[in-house]
Amino acid sequence: MDETTSLVFYEMLVEKQRDESLNEEPGVLLKQSPPQVGDEVLIGSLRPWRVISVEQYGILSVAWIALASLPTPPAEIWCTEIRKEFFPEAALSFCLTPDLHVVEWGISDADWAENRIGERLADYEGTGQKYIVVDDIESEVMKVTPNEWVIDRYQSIAPNSPENSYTRIDLYHCQSGRVEEIA
Repeated sequence: MDETTSLVFYEMLVEKQRDESLNEEPGVLLKQSPPQVGDEVLIGSLRPWRVISVEQYGILSVAWIALASLPTPPAEIWCTEIRKEFFPEAALSFCLTPDLHVVEWGISDADWAENRIGERLADYEGTGQKYIVVDDIESEVMKVTPNEWVIDRYQSIAPNSPENSYTRIDLYHCQSGRVEEIA
């Protein structure tokens, strides 16, 4: 990635505003410059989202968004504040192909990042079979299939400000590798 390109992660400030039926998911885009507060974006649907705040992590920006058609939600219900309270060591991670397509992303509070080098990524597909996780919360049994991507390099990016929501951004650079037969 060159200095003129910015990797931007759009994340919802209030998860309840997201509509899964409209394919509204947090997403990553390559842009020529980071977004500005007040910009409107579309995330998987035709409903506009407004950028409420932007955090910098080197060349990566995390843009916190809320539905543009609603007033800005109060800070005490923002997931940024809830995460800081319950997961103060949270890191945001991305597995990237050589052309910067995001294969996988997630949030972690573990310090095992560098141990993933050599790991083959997997695709997950629901089986329709449900089970109880805890306190009547249901989850779905997933079919796990290794995919072609193998992590071959790790990069950690520190926040530009101690006030940022994540302690670091973990970038896992992946290369295509042959999927071996699983015995």
